[in-house]
Amino acid sequence: MSAAGSLQASQLQPYLVEAEALLAQSRQHEAEWLRQARHNALQVFYKQGYPNTRLEAWKYTRLNLDTKAFHLARPVQVYADALNHLPLLDLSPHRIVLMNGYVDKQLSRIDDLPAYVKVSSLCEEPELVKQTLQQQKPSDGLQALNLGVMQDGVVINIADGHELDVPLHIIHLTETDTPVASHNFNLISVGNNTRATIIESFHCLGGADYFSNSQSVIQLKQGAGLNHYRLQLDAQQAMHVSTREIQQGRDSHFSAFTLSLGGGTVRDALDVQMRGAGAECYLNGLFVANDRQHHDFHINVEHQAPQCLSREFYRGIAAGRGRGVFDGRVLVAAHAQGTDAAMSSKNLLLSAHAEIDVKPWLEIYADDVKCAHGATVGQIDAEALFYLRSRGVDEAEARSLLTFAFVNEVLDKISDVPIKKSLQAVVNTHLALQGAV
Repeated sequence: MSAAGSLQASQLQPYLVEAEALLAQSRQHEAEWLRQARHNALQVFYKQGYPNTRLEAWKYTRLNLDTKAFHLARPVQVYADALNHLPLLDLSPHRIVLMNGYVDKQLSRIDDLPAYVKVSSLCEEPELVKQTLQQQKPSDGLQALNLGVMQDGVVINIADGHELDVPLHIIHLTETDTPVASHNFNLISVGNNTRATIIESFHCLGGADYFSNSQSVIQLKQGAGLNHYRLQLDAQQAMHVSTREIQQGRDSHFSAFTLSLGGGTVRDALDVQMRGAGAECYLNGLFVANDRQHHDFHINVEHQAPQCLSREFYRGIAAGRGRGVFDGRVLVAAHAQGTDAAMSSKNLLLSAHAEIDVKPWLEIYADDVKCAHGATVGQIDAEALFYLRSRGVDEAEARSLLTFAFVNEVLDKISDVPIKKSLQAVVNTHLALQGAV
């Protein structure tokens, strides 16, 4: 074992020992560049260790990864009928299924995709993402860990000059009876002047605690457009960490909606790099943290080119002893003149024991810009509640109506009507089942 630096060998999770053993066995069939990239990433991880609250970016989120002994996740076989109850399944005829972090071809439905859409497994064709992987510079220990022990992932390449008229649905499933850790790396590339919609959802089919560490790179070429919808419904005891890096070319358009409802400890990091002039991004999201759930939205938008526009519109709800975090940063580089950026985070506390921390901030080095941000944390508006009560609505129903109105403010940002209705139904059902309203 080559553990060094701040992370001692005695602190290693079983899955790290297993991963080192697999890497040793892979010398015969993995390319030298990939083995070297894994080795270098693991050395970074062993030096930095798991992120902790002493790091500013992790100030409000404690992972406690040393409290459970996770083993490396393995693919398991389940019948297609097990997917029938999953929400959003009827929104697309095309689906890519990852089971415990591995692409499952039997559960996936990609045979009838248009010829200009290529879907493959990272395990099968790592050379397709060679340049991307070699350019990855982990910002913390978990990103280094992902690169070091990544098991598999999906690679989607959509050629130039096309418009995919139906969504692609990426489904992440976990099925295990022992605590496991899964690490996958995904690459999505949208060609020049191409339009597409991708739905991504996370689910548990039953089982023990698990740790999901997912990393994705999304590349938008010149004039490309992507609508990305993300639904997180992991098991209530799960630990979910996800990082998405968006690389935007000239005049590209990226729109994202993130709905985070499941999981025990959840961190969703979105890093948008606007590298080409005239790029636009619209980031919207909602988390609901109930009981002892912890949800952390970590958003970083970098305006690296002139005449770019960004909009962030996030909502958070905390009930019971739930805790939420919104950490949003907008960076405007010195040469990014003509930047137009706005950020909004509004949060609702539904109990005296709930807590939400917000930290919106701007870092501006250009002088010809229009930037604004705002954040609020509060309870249900007393005047609105009194108004409904005075009209004969009982208190419980009045609170429910006001909460749903708060949720719909962000759901109304979804332009795709079928997707909007489906996510609205998921939220309504979740709020009712969790007793948050």
